[in-house]
Formats: sequence, structure tokens, C-alpha cells
Amino acid sequence: IVFLLVMRVVCGDLRYIHQTTVCRIINKCSRIIARHMPQFIHFPRSIQSIQDLKRQFNRIAGFPNVIGCIDGTHIPIKSPGGPRAENFRNRKGYFSINVQIVAGPCLEILDIVNRWPGSTHDSRIFENSALKMKMENGTLNGILLGDA
Repeated sequence: IVFLLVMRVVCGDLRYIHQTTVCRIINKCSRIIARHMPQFIHFPRSIQSIQDLKRQFNRIAGFPNVIGCIDGTHIPIKSPGGPRAENFRNRKGYFSINVQIVAGPCLEILDIVNRWPGSTHDSRIFENSALKMKMENGTLNGILLGDA
């Protein structure tokens, strides 16, 4: 997403394409990517594939039973304006969306949650995630490594 936002400015400036046109193109590309995202961003669905994840993490770092590494990152945005705008201001002082990502042993993205304002704590995002529910109900069995 950040790449697309940077490209909006760079492509428009370098190719003399009007910013409105670049925004329309980025919007269309973003929607296409979002539509196909579930095909590429997901935890393995078979028990064997989950066991493979655990073996790979164990081989890399000696951590048994690990199925992913989880963290949050802030994607800068312009102030959305309105009465809730300050909810998007993060602890570092800029407006953002706080995105939770789980990565696999080969740095592949296994899960992503990208709907929370920048002021939201990482733990709240996880507490309200489908991922936490899957881990609690036993659909997904393993350990996530993350910071506190």
C-alpha cells in the first residue's frame, strides 16, 4: 500500500500524468489486489502444512510449536478529518492506520488486519482478530512470536 502511495506521487511527477488519473489507477489496482488477497494471504489449511510451519520455525531458530511471527506497523495517512480524526494519530504523533501482520518462516504474509486507527494498541487489534478466535477455538494450533 505504501508503495502504491509513493508511486502516485512519483509516476505523476515523472510522466506528467494528472494526480486524479494516478489516484483512479491506484484505487482500481488496490481493489483488484484486495479481491485476490485471500488467495495469497492465509494460514495453511491442512494439519500437515501447519506442522511444516512449525518444523521450519524450529529449524530456523530452535523455537518449537511456532506458527508465525506477529507485529504491528503504522502506515502513514493524511488526517481523515472529522470528529474521529485524532483516533488516527499514533503515539509518535502522525496519522496512521495500525496494521497487524503475521509472517511465516520464509517471510510470507500469513495474516493481515488493516482496519484500525493509529492510536489503537497492538494488543487490542489481536484481541479483536479472527486469528485470536481461531487459536482459542483450536482451529489454529501453535504459538505466535511477538513483542509485548
